[in-house]
Amino acid sequence: MAETASPNHNPEIGAGIDASGLVTNYHDAGSGKPVVLPHGSAPAVTAWANWRLTIPELAPHHHVLAPDITGFDYTDNTADDRYDLAIRQDHLITSFDAPDLVRIAAIDASIGGAPALAVNHPQRVERLVLMGAAELDFALTPGLDAVGD
Repeated sequence: MAETASPNHNPEIGAGIDASGLVTNYHDAGSGKPVVLPHGSAPAVTAWANWRLTIPELAPHHHVLAPDITGFDYTDNTADDRYDLAIRQDHLITSFDAPDLVRIAAIDASIGGAPALAVNHPQRVERLVLMGAAELDFALTPGLDAVGD
């Protein structure tokens, strides 16, 4: 399904699917081998904010799915407001179950959850590209800590 813009259309809102019982906003474009684009976790981030320039570049060659992960803008929040890695991972995997993507390539920004997905569900991830991977422990600098203020 191609995304189209209109004067009253918010481009960050794509289509909606049920993933883990949550109405999940996602962008779906192109055809071919599936590529899933989990977004990072900066304040107010969305799949569209992270991937709006990448989606049209990949779509001529791949089926691209870019979901908003639970806890971020246009996707439902969990009932108990828990957003740990296991919850993000479950939500991510069920977001590509809905359109029946069995085996995917993932391009992960920051802590989108794809590294854990690849470790815990290797049969589902054919390829993995990491950008600014933050799944490892690291020291939080004062500058990075101030971003959320």
